[in-house]
Amino acid sequence: MSINIERLLCEDCSKYPLNQLSKTDMERLVYAREILLNRLESPPTLLELSRIIQMNDCKLKRSFKQHFGKTVYELIREQRFEKAFSLLESGKHNVSETAFAVGYTNVSHFSKTFKERFGITPRDLCK
Repeated sequence: MSINIERLLCEDCSKYPLNQLSKTDMERLVYAREILLNRLESPPTLLELSRIIQMNDCKLKRSFKQHFGKTVYELIREQRFEKAFSLLESGKHNVSETAFAVGYTNVSHFSKTFKERFGITPRDLCK
């Protein structure tokens, strides 16, 4: 009965699975996050990552979002921009060096998305 009540109260129960992650799954997810953070400029694909942490790729996507509150792609993008901001702010790197350092091959695309994220162009931040 409590499961049915929760389903009635929940707008989209598929987003909030009733079963919790096991300790092993949580350890694997933390390991996956570490791998992604250490390889921001060239992260593994979801299939590669799932093989490394020994978890089904569908389960990885679902569990990662459940545990960290964001998708694998969202984490990579967020961390790339945080690193880029830091590099530019330090004044030691120009825009193209920074773009390549965080995994962007197209500097204009990097500049455009950077401005959307922070409201300032990378070039203006360097000044």
